[in-house]
Amino acid sequence: MLLNIKVLAQQPLLRDYSIDIENDVVSRFIREVTYQSGDSSCVADYYKDVGGFFYHPQSLVIDLPESETDTLVVVCHLDTAVAGRLTFRVPTARGKASLHNFIPGLTYNYEVMDGEQMLQFGNIVTTGQVRMLNIDGQARSIRDLGGWTTEDGRQRIKYGRLIRGSELNWEYPATDEGLRQLLEIGVGAEIDMRAHRDAEAHSNGQPELEGVSVFGFTDAASTPDDQVPTYLYTNDSGMLPSNMSSYTWLNRWRQEFQFIIANLRQERNIYIHCIYGQDRTGYLSLLLEGLLGVGYSDLIKEYELTPLGTRSVSKKAEIDRVIAFINRLSGATLRDKFETYFRNYILINQSDIDYFRSVMLEDVEIKVVTEVDQLNVSSNNRNNRVYDLMGRPAAHRQAGGFYVLKNKKIKE
Repeated sequence: MLLNIKVLAQQPLLRDYSIDIENDVVSRFIREVTYQSGDSSCVADYYKDVGGFFYHPQSLVIDLPESETDTLVVVCHLDTAVAGRLTFRVPTARGKASLHNFIPGLTYNYEVMDGEQMLQFGNIVTTGQVRMLNIDGQARSIRDLGGWTTEDGRQRIKYGRLIRGSELNWEYPATDEGLRQLLEIGVGAEIDMRAHRDAEAHSNGQPELEGVSVFGFTDAASTPDDQVPTYLYTNDSGMLPSNMSSYTWLNRWRQEFQFIIANLRQERNIYIHCIYGQDRTGYLSLLLEGLLGVGYSDLIKEYELTPLGTRSVSKKAEIDRVIAFINRLSGATLRDKFETYFRNYILINQSDIDYFRSVMLEDVEIKVVTEVDQLNVSSNNRNNRVYDLMGRPAAHRQAGGFYVLKNKKIKE
């Protein structure tokens, strides 16, 4: 009888959890703001009365089972991809563990392990849109470019392929654990847009050697061009908007885009950074998102997530100048005009543009209804907003019209 009690006590506990990974301030900003061309930035309205910085996602706090060991390991994974695996070493004494860096819209399996013994298991259901990342150390403004929907509402950027943020050494270093976390989510290549003088200024007189990645990736001197996983020091690469037609900057954007294509073909996710992760990183991200078909308002908001997170001044007026330049080019839509810019200015061939879109975009499942009365939509429920087929909020709905019901969690 005592043996049976002991066996029962060793059975793992089943506990399921759910988490909206979006930071509350970020969530309000994304859902409440819709910019029109010429609007002033309102990002400061979202941080002026709130203390702290908004670098990080909402973390999931789970209860831990009792254990006689000091440290337990929590492993979160997806059934379909090794790249979705997240590993956390957590102190047992706290009784709880804080987990983060999930991709929204998925169901993870998790296990709490004490050596080889499973003490607890279950599912974690994630929701949200903006995937901010909590990376150990002082690195900041790290987030996934995934989750943004194209202007026509039919596709969205895939999570995990392009990650943007600050530098990972010198002024804003990640720890070894932080670098492990980035590698664990699939980062296999790095675009470092700091200038040589930045490297010298932020290294206490001992600049990192050119060609040496923070991650330890190899350089062009020892690796074939299509295998190079590090693009380093570009002397202010990508300073918009005054250099939209400058040969020097266009050449750098071409090199960076070709670097992205080469590494996507090698199935490497790419970490893009400068020092602060705002301007040079933001400008390159803007060009990539525009090419993928993200609309004007969302282009601005994605850029402004960095000044929101760092409580700094937005440079929306500069972005408006960039988009005004793009809008003068040929094309029926903003997406087409960005494509013209990539083809005729940056000199990217159409096959690479098509490949980039094919690996970076996925279809969004939409539900179209003909009778609005069937929706039973409450104006106070932000998870069940109704939009017209152009993605605009449908403030005046008519029975028999065609509308799109957008849920906060979009099923694959």
